[in-house]
Amino acid sequence: MKKKLMVAAVLSSVVVGAVSAAAYSGSYSFDIGYEVKGTNVHSLENIATSTTAKADSFNYDGTRSTSKDNYSVQLYKNFYTYYTVSNLLADDSSQTKNFGKIDKGNYTINVSKNGGSAAKIIGVGTINQ
Repeated sequence: MKKKLMVAAVLSSVVVGAVSAAAYSGSYSFDIGYEVKGTNVHSLENIATSTTAKADSFNYDGTRSTSKDNYSVQLYKNFYTYYTVSNLLADDSSQTKNFGKIDKGNYTINVSKNGGSAAKIIGVGTINQ
């Protein structure tokens, strides 16, 4: 009897953990020369949050730039509450960065190009909880 209860307890905790593992995944895209401030609202919980983004650098004529510029992604709630990850490289590879545990609330996404000689950065990403 004890063995059956133990197996049931372990199975139920595994099932509960699996259900709550991926609470939210919201997408965003950007085409920036310097900075873009998002307008789509993401309702996020007070848990660990990350972004996975993929972008590339482009010249003024639309061709891919050999200069692979850096960019930052920011979760913006208000003037006092925001979270930023930096040093993402616009080299057409997928990268994941962690914001850490954030405050619960509604956020928009801001993306900033951090110097470099490319004319613009074009990319997509997701916010994951």
